[in-house]
Amino acid sequence: WAAKADFDYEHDSGMYAGVWAANVDSGFFSGANVEIDTYLGWSGGDTLSWDFGILRYNYPGTSFSDNNTNEWYGSVGYDFGMVAVTAGLAYSTDFFGGDDGEYWTLDFDVPLPGDFSLALHYGSTDVDGSSTVPAFDYEDYSIGISKEYAGLGFDLTFTGTDDVDPSGFFGNFDDSRLVFTISKSL
Repeated sequence: WAAKADFDYEHDSGMYAGVWAANVDSGFFSGANVEIDTYLGWSGGDTLSWDFGILRYNYPGTSFSDNNTNEWYGSVGYDFGMVAVTAGLAYSTDFFGGDDGEYWTLDFDVPLPGDFSLALHYGSTDVDGSSTVPAFDYEDYSIGISKEYAGLGFDLTFTGTDDVDPSGFFGNFDDSRLVFTISKSL
């Protein structure tokens, strides 16, 4: 199981800032028990939307300081009514102690009858290796269904990847999962 929390501030101009935290496997992150991410960005639009910003991944207590990583990201979306499509790119020059890393995404959100929503996701990662992180490429995908009910958000999503790491460096990171989430926005 995982515990997580996030706090966001959004301004009418579209500027936003926030912090997100979750527990992590200390064996995978060289002694860190928590991931704390801070971010700053600008988003806007309605039918045509955009989101650009910077994200800092922090792993306090880690014995491997290069785990702390900066990432620039951006996306553009268009809502066609029957489906909303968003394409994005995240880029880091120091991907978790490695070299350059890119993550390309394509997302589809489809409104369904009964106020349900269908979400389809495809992502492609390309990381240049270094002495601490091996080079790797992989693709990920997900399909999920969600609904708001009684002030709560309910989501059931299946996620998977192609074979990320045949060497075993990343453990079970690439295992397929079915994830059920209940959320509440305050």
